[in-house]
Amino acid sequence: MLKPSELEMLNHFRQNLHRKPEISGQEISTAKSVSEFIEQFKPDEIFPNLAGNSFAIVYNGQHEGPTLLIRCELDALPIQETGTVKYRSQYAKVAHACGHDGHMAIVASMALKLHQQRPHSGRVILVFQAAEETGKGAKPLVEALKFNKLAPKYSFALHNMPKMKKHRIGVKNGYFNCASKGMKIELIGKTSHASHPENGINPSDALCDILREVAVINADFSEYEEFTLTSISHAALGEESFGITAGYAKIMLTLRSESDGLLTKLTHRLDVFTQKISQKYNLGYDVSYDEIFEASINDEIATDLIRTACLDENADMIELSQSWRASEDFGQFASVSHSAMFLLGSGEDQPQLHNSDFNFPDEIIATGHNIFSRLIKNILGYSSNSG
Repeated sequence: MLKPSELEMLNHFRQNLHRKPEISGQEISTAKSVSEFIEQFKPDEIFPNLAGNSFAIVYNGQHEGPTLLIRCELDALPIQETGTVKYRSQYAKVAHACGHDGHMAIVASMALKLHQQRPHSGRVILVFQAAEETGKGAKPLVEALKFNKLAPKYSFALHNMPKMKKHRIGVKNGYFNCASKGMKIELIGKTSHASHPENGINPSDALCDILREVAVINADFSEYEEFTLTSISHAALGEESFGITAGYAKIMLTLRSESDGLLTKLTHRLDVFTQKISQKYNLGYDVSYDEIFEASINDEIATDLIRTACLDENADMIELSQSWRASEDFGQFASVSHSAMFLLGSGEDQPQLHNSDFNFPDEIIATGHNIFSRLIKNILGYSSNSG
């Protein structure tokens, strides 16, 4: 259990991270700040620059045993913070609006614990991952871990959850996070003087047809047992001019599903429809994809270990009935280990993730610390009977 002075130090650390957020792929200063903070807790090894700005901290046990990995995220979001906390973001249009600053503080707290008591057996790897928000960080990181002989037997992570009671733990076997991808559709026509629209090729009808088709698709896919959804995030047509007809349109969609297979089916349907509608209106078109996340699936063995840890800590634990709609690239760790993520309630009155006024509540740092500490004790033991 963390002492009051240790909690105060971790709160201060988290708030400093909140002041200086960095977006995906640019987490250089964040990684440096976290690494320097952890150095005071004397890790056995530090592996910097694993697949970009990601890095790993290693604490070795006294005896042979399995490797246990705990992962958090380094990156912030391109969002203008509107909250009024005294430690609000110092940077325009960049904010820790997903709570990754709090996740870093929790995992950094494990370095404090492991400095006091090394594992009895095996080793613990604390991983600070870059580029989670774009879905580009986990896969190369897992490959780097394998290359450096750091592949774990067990991998764990948490994510804070607004609208869930503070300190409550949410667990679930199987599908935990939805698969998702960003789809950008560009419709290429031809501009004309507004007095002679017949001389141009205006993509406005095609744009409207595609937007209407999204509603049809959502209705059709609602019949599947697995949650599936297409959301419209952006649509634009032409230029801001009264004298020129539109010759270009762009639509940005987010496709998501509990099932990787249904996401593929959804993608194909939208792609085929775009091709047909473009041909109907004599338009060129281009379809591209970004921020691609596979579904995250909790391993039964790892999830049961989280349940046991919660019971041992007398934690307020609930079984989640549905997958979390948001996407996460933590599922990549399932390729090398028994892996599972759990939710940590950040408050029923807490603004939703990615909201401009989101602020991670410091008081739940201790709860996350206690669950991770118990996982280490139950799987590896500590170097003495206390802990």
